[in-house]
Amino acid sequence: MSNISPHIYWHSDSMDPCIASIRLRVIKPVSYLRNIGMNIYTNEIPYDPELHNVVLFSKSFGAEALSIAKIAKAKGKIIIYDICDNVFAGKKSYKAARRSAAIEEMLNLADHVVFTTEVLRQQIMERIPIGLVNTSIIPDGLDSFSADGHSYDDRAEKSLSRLSDFLVRHKGALRCIWFGKSQGRKSGIAHIQHAVRELEIFSRQHPVTLTVVSNHSLRYFMHSRGWRIPHHYEHWNSASFGQILSMHDVAVIPIEQNDYTIGKTINRPATAIMAGLGVVADSIDAYEELRAYIPLDNWQSGLSHYCQTPPLQDPALIAAREYLQSRFGNDIIGSNWADLLIKFHEN
Repeated sequence: MSNISPHIYWHSDSMDPCIASIRLRVIKPVSYLRNIGMNIYTNEIPYDPELHNVVLFSKSFGAEALSIAKIAKAKGKIIIYDICDNVFAGKKSYKAARRSAAIEEMLNLADHVVFTTEVLRQQIMERIPIGLVNTSIIPDGLDSFSADGHSYDDRAEKSLSRLSDFLVRHKGALRCIWFGKSQGRKSGIAHIQHAVRELEIFSRQHPVTLTVVSNHSLRYFMHSRGWRIPHHYEHWNSASFGQILSMHDVAVIPIEQNDYTIGKTINRPATAIMAGLGVVADSIDAYEELRAYIPLDNWQSGLSHYCQTPPLQDPALIAAREYLQSRFGNDIIGSNWADLLIKFHEN
C-alpha cells in the first residue's frame, strides 16, 4: 500500500478529540490510513506543496485553511473538502455569514467534495451547484466510549459521584439520558422539551429520570425550569462519558426538523446503541435504517418496551450492534477513505 500512496495533507482547524466530528472524520480515519501504510500528514507539520499532492480539508474554514487551499490550487494539487453539517443553516449573524462565505470559497476550490449523508449532499448542492460535480458520501464511523480503564481527574470523579447520588435517590426509575452540544435554537438543548413532555406523560405509569450531558449548563437551567420529572445535568467530559452512559438505560433523541438537523448522521443513536443503551428518538432520514431495531416516533410504546425488556437483554439491540458494526465499523469506513484517496493517486 505504501508504494502507491500519495502524500496527503489532512487539515483541520482543530485537532481537539473532544469534538465528535474531529474524532470521527479526522483522528480515526487518519489512524486507520497510517496503519495500512498511507502517507498521511496533519497539522503537526506545515503544509508543503512540493511534498503533499493531495490536500483534504475536514472542519476547515479558517484563514489558514483558505490560504493552504489557494496555494494548493495554484500548484495544481488535488483538493478534497469534507463537509459534515449544513453550515449554511441557522442564525444569520456577521460571524456566521463570514464563515459561510469562507466555506463557499473552499467548496468552489475543491476537486472533490465528501458528504456524510445524501440529504446533506442535496442541501449543499442546492446552495452551491457550481463545481460540485465530483462528490461522494462517506458516513461517520462509530464513536466508542469505554466504561472501564480510565483514571479520572477530580472533576470527573465529582461528576460521577453526583450522578450516582442522583440515580440512587430515584432507584427503580427508568434512567434516561440526553447528550449533545447546545447550538442555540437550531439544535441541542433547545429541542429537549419534546422529550421531556413524553417523559412526563410516561412518568404517570412508571418513575423516570433524565440526565442531560452537554456543554452549556446555563441553557440547561433556562430550559429545565418547570420540568416535572427528576433531572440532573453534567458537563460533557470524554474521559467519564463512557461511564456516564453505562449508568443509564435509554438515550432519548428528540429532533426538531430544520435545515440543520435533517442532514445529520446516525451518530447519536449509534453511540448509545453501541454503549448498550436503548434508544427512543424522533426520525430523520439517517435514522430510518435503524427503524427495525429501535422505536422511532413512538415514544410511549418505546419507553414502555425498555421497562419490560432491559436494553442489554433486548434481541433487537443486540442485532442493531451487529448491524452497525457491519455498516460503520472502523475497517469499513477506513476502507472508504482509502479507496477515495488511492483513486486520486491512480488518476
